[in-house]
Order: sequence, then structure tokens, then C-alpha cells
Amino acid sequence: MNEYKHRCLLPFHHIAVRPDSRVFPCCQFRWENTPKDLDLSHDDVFNHPFMQQLRESMIKDEYVAGCSSCYEQEKLTNGKSSMRLNFINDGLGTKIPENPVLTHIDLALSNVCNNRCRMCNPGLSTNWYSDAIKLGLDFFDVNLKDGISGVKYSKNLFDIYDFSKLRHIKLIGGEPLMEEKKFIEILNKCNLSQLKIFLTTNTTMIPSEALNDLLKQCKFLSVNLSVDAYGSLNSFLRKGSQWETVEKVIDWFAENHPRNKRTYVNLFSVISIYNVNIFYKLEEYIKHRYSDKIGIEWRMVQGRDWLKCFNLPFEVKHRILSNLKDKVDDYTYKMVENEMMKKPGNLNSFLEIDNKLNNIRSEHWKDHNPELYDMLKEYIKES
Repeated sequence: MNEYKHRCLLPFHHIAVRPDSRVFPCCQFRWENTPKDLDLSHDDVFNHPFMQQLRESMIKDEYVAGCSSCYEQEKLTNGKSSMRLNFINDGLGTKIPENPVLTHIDLALSNVCNNRCRMCNPGLSTNWYSDAIKLGLDFFDVNLKDGISGVKYSKNLFDIYDFSKLRHIKLIGGEPLMEEKKFIEILNKCNLSQLKIFLTTNTTMIPSEALNDLLKQCKFLSVNLSVDAYGSLNSFLRKGSQWETVEKVIDWFAENHPRNKRTYVNLFSVISIYNVNIFYKLEEYIKHRYSDKIGIEWRMVQGRDWLKCFNLPFEVKHRILSNLKDKVDDYTYKMVENEMMKKPGNLNSFLEIDNKLNNIRSEHWKDHNPELYDMLKEYIKES
């Protein structure tokens, strides 16, 4: 049993690097609680003063505001699940190490991506640039050939840290499979027999034979396939993808990396206003088509308040929750209910940005989720 309420050993072993060169203690650490100078311009970002201060808080088992996501998930699951607890149980434990050693890294190789998902932004997808210009959004410029800082970015990390000591690599993007050369370069510097790989992909690309051979040599492979809905609604939410291609990619992973003791392939799916009433249909499809070869995990959309389900009108919330009651498990239902009911929303904040994107992209979600549109049409004033 874990005797500590707040202690987490990730700050002693882990950094999360993002395409704009910013660094976080982990992927769930709150952006607003992270200093802006925690980035790759620092000579030794793993031992940045903020990281040292965070380690002191963990030694003392103090509450850390940036760790609130884990605390909230633990409350939701009665202390059974969170990223913090998962790493404690996966071998990090709670004993403070003598010296911090970088053994875990969460790495975005660049923001190069072939999709422009509704919940994304130009910082994480080059395909978002044209929409961002039309929306008047500020965003950083990048070299589309090399990503944010390309191979130099990776080599700087190679020069500072010994990648042979890595035991856990999480690869995200952009789309990491569009950066295969860099991915392979990293794996060739690691001790694969001791390495656990956690790959998140937008489910539009299949790994090459060369990359797949390296993945098969790893101690453990976990793949998150980012898919948010069944059929055409997913193509709407993840603009640039086609359902036929997504299905072929899922088929490939089910065939080449079925679940076993060293492989875990999962759909990692996001619930937002756009799919909250019918997200369960994707789960039904996965269970029917792939049985126990592929799983699915749901998360509420993060960091985009306009997309959050609490913005729905009160009557619509209750109608959706009533319909979900016998279609999803208790944990997922409670997660959706908590998100919907935690505060009053503002449907206009959703409609304002939704309308702008619909006009720019010449599309509308009512063609892919008519059930939700029927619930909301009395609240929508279309131009």
C-alpha cells in the first residue's frame, strides 16, 4: 500500500520535451505551473533549479499544484489509478534515489503532422498552419523539413544524456511516424532489451520494416492509436485522416503486435462535445472486430475549454447522460458526468470557434453526428 499522498519519483528520472523545446516534469504536469525557462536552452534541463525544487517537494511528500491531474484522477478512482500510481507500481516505487538519473523520457520529435485535429493547434501540427493564419492565431515558425530543430535537437540530448540508461521512452508528435529517421536514430542509441517504448500515433501510418524490427527487440511495446470516433466522425475530428486508412492501420497493429506480455496496443480516445453522445459506438466496434487484440481507453479533452462538455445546455447534458447510463462502464460514465456537471458552461464559446473552423474548412459536424445536432439545433443560429 502506498503510504505517500503526493510523492512521485518521476522528477528524479523523467523529463517531457515538447516541439517548441519546452520541458515539463511529465506530460500531465500543468503548463501554467511550469516556468517558461524550463526548456532545451538550459545546459542541463534535467537538473534545472525547478526540477531540484520539485524533488525537494517529493521528498517531503508535499502537495504540488502542477500535479493536480493525478490527484484528481486518484480521487475519481478512490486511490486506485493515476499516472503517479502507475509509475510507482511499474517499478519506480517511492524510495528516493541517491542520485537523480534520466531513465524515462517523453519526447516530441517535432510538430510535423499530416492531420489537423479539431482539438489540436499549430504548435503540435504543421498541418494546422493554414487554418491558424486564417484564424489570426500567433504561432512559432518552423522548418517543415526538419521540424522545430530537427536532428540537432535530438543530438543535443544525445550529447548531454546517456540514452543507453533509458528504460522508458514515450514518443509523441506531431506524428512520430513521420519522423522515422530520428526515431530509429534514438533506438539505435538505447539498450533495447531493457527498453519500454510507448508510442502515440494518429493511426494513419504503418511503421517501416526497419523500425518494426527495432520495436520487436524492445523489452515492452505499448502503442496508443489516437482514434476518437467510429467512421466519418473520426475523419471530421481528425482532419486529414480517412476511416478506411485508419481501419487498415488498426488491422496491421492487431496482426503484427497483438496484446501479450510484452505488447499492449490500445486506442487512446478523446471525448469532447463533438462525440460525447455517441463515443461508445467506437468501443462497440473495437470489441466486436478485434476482440482482445486491441483495447480502448477514454479521456476527456484537455486544454481546450471551448471543446469541453460542460458547455452543453443543462437539458442536453441530462439527455446524454441518461442515454449513456447502460452503454458504458461505471468509471467512464462517472468521468463524463463529472466533466459535464463540474460547472456551468457557455455553449456560445463552443459555437464561436466551431463556426469559424466550419467556414474555413467548408464542413459541419451535423453531417457526421446528426443526433447531437438534433439536440442542439434550437440553440444554434446558423448564418
